[in-house]
Amino acid sequence: MSIRFQQPSGQSGLTIVVSGTFGFDDHVEFRNALKACKPAIRVVVDLSKCEELESAALGMLALLDDQATSDGFEIRVIGCHGRPREIIELTPLQHMLTC
Repeated sequence: MSIRFQQPSGQSGLTIVVSGTFGFDDHVEFRNALKACKPAIRVVVDLSKCEELESAALGMLALLDDQATSDGFEIRVIGCHGRPREIIELTPLQHMLTC
């Protein structure tokens, strides 16, 4: 499990990259990423290297969605495939998925 986030200098976007299993053990790192979202107008969550998605990850994505709604930024989940994609497609969070 690993979460890293990057905000290219001079840009107002943020990319959160998740690899391995995305779950409860990642909540501190994900919370730090949420704090970094404050100046962003677009957040991309890259799940291309995510192999497993635990229920806690859905909660974290829901928090990100709530924050986007209240702060007015856009969220996109990219690279999601296999079981993690199937799980997200069963939730109200599916609107964040890109093809």
